[in-house]
Amino acid sequence: MRKNSAKKLFALALAAVIAASPITAFAFTSSSRFTTKTYTHQDRFFNTGIQEGIDVSYHNGNLNWGVIKNAGVDFAIIRAAYRGYGKEGKLVKDTEFENNIMNAQAKGIPVGVYIYSQAITTAEALQEANYILNIISGYSIDLPVVFDYEGYKNPKHRVYGSTKAQRTHFCQLFNNMIQNAGYKSMLYGSQGNIRTTYDLNVLQYPIWCAKYPSKKIPNDNDKYFPNLKKDEYNERIAIWQYASCGYVPGISVRVDMNNMYKDLSVDDPDNKDI
Repeated sequence: MRKNSAKKLFALALAAVIAASPITAFAFTSSSRFTTKTYTHQDRFFNTGIQEGIDVSYHNGNLNWGVIKNAGVDFAIIRAAYRGYGKEGKLVKDTEFENNIMNAQAKGIPVGVYIYSQAITTAEALQEANYILNIISGYSIDLPVVFDYEGYKNPKHRVYGSTKAQRTHFCQLFNNMIQNAGYKSMLYGSQGNIRTTYDLNVLQYPIWCAKYPSKKIPNDNDKYFPNLKKDEYNERIAIWQYASCGYVPGISVRVDMNNMYKDLSVDDPDNKDI
């Protein structure tokens, strides 16, 4: 075979490989002004109008929501409450919740809320739902109420040793009560743990996924949102928590950064974008 013909065949074969590559065929990139890094997303979100948001609690200090709004933050998910790790498992309202929600909404920033759960019984899961419903009753909540359940692998947490069936049951009870009260509900978890935390075949709620891009392997497919595997789990992810180290004007410490891909607003009664 002549050299030119061989080169031509190689070029055609290479073009075919590139066309089938997930890097070109299934992804696009965007840059975050808050981390100065570029992130790769599945192409199904290309025309969705990605929104930039933060999630905050009292750990983030006293926030200047006017400056935050002007910096380009589109939405915020605010911690409303948490349950303590100890045996007593006391429920506590986040000390900055009222300041955060009032000032964020005063600046026109849509908000959702979350509770950090440590429920170990059915009664506690229902108690947590009632607790957060009481806290938010005087506010207009634009985005979902989120159930955040962590620590079942950590002996220091009171939920250590809980079973997947138990965790799934607690989450379902919580979210059903939230929905029955007229709010949208959501579950939070890391990409690495959420499938082991819950039976996702039972919990048919939108997912807020925490996954930070790999720093070790530049071309690691795990850097994609959330990866390139096509399954029901990935199809239900509506928010990607892509970093915990954002620098946002108006916040004196680093903050969690999120991309929202779908319409999660409460005024979307048919859930057409979930």
